Amino acid sequence: MTKRPAADDYKNQSIVAEARAHYGPPSRNYEEIALTHRGLPNRTRNALQNDFRKTRELLGLTQQDMSSLTGISIRKISGIERGEHKPDRDDLRRINEIQRLQTELTHILEADAIGEWLQEPNEYFLGLTPIQVIQRGESDRVWRLIWRLQDGVPLE
Repeated sequence: MTKRPAADDYKNQSIVAEARAHYGPPSRNYEEIALTHRGLPNRTRNALQNDFRKTRELLGLTQQDMSSLTGISIRKISGIERGEHKPDRDDLRRINEIQRLQTELTHILEADAIGEWLQEPNEYFLGLTPIQVIQRGESDRVWRLIWRLQDGVPLE
């Protein structure tokens, strides 16, 4: 096995450090995100497209719904899932946010009920669906509700 040059090691370490700083709390493997973003190993890129499709399907969302939640075009979502498009930095941040949302919702809801919950009007959101709240740029309201439910705090 040949050792990679020190410059490559340093470059990969800086890419990983950049991903750690940008993508916040760990819900994914930073090395995977960083290397996929830079277009390095195909194995990692394939893992991202499979994770993305799996997350979308677990949430019971269509590509249109996922597009509404992330702001990524339907065409690009389809391309990511087929491995034809590489997500850029903003796409990766949005995808990571949806994956974090799915992970946290599985702590308070059955996995197969999450998609329905996201699309049902909710009185906590004044009759809006959680998807509509996120589309309006108010995802903090959804997160607040999730944290309250996890902590057992009564809803007002």
